[in-house]
Amino acid sequence: MERKFKKGDVVQLKSGGPKMTISAFLRDDDPFVDEQEKRVTVFATWFEGSEMKTEKFHIDLIHSVAE
Repeated sequence: MERKFKKGDVVQLKSGGPKMTISAFLRDDDPFVDEQEKRVTVFATWFEGSEMKTEKFHIDLIHSVAE
C-alpha cells in the first residue's frame, strides 16, 4: 500500500494549527508496531517561536496545505 504523504510534505491538522512538515514515518522494521499503524502514522515537525517540536499523528487527522 502506498503512503498518503511523503517526507517533506507540508501538512496541517484538519482542526487548524501551525503548518508542519512530514519528517519521518514509523520504522518498517519495528517489531512492536503492527503493519496497519506503520501505514497510518507520521511524524510531523514545526516551530513554536525558535523551538522545534515533533509529534506523531494519524493520517486521518491531517491534510496537505500549500506552502
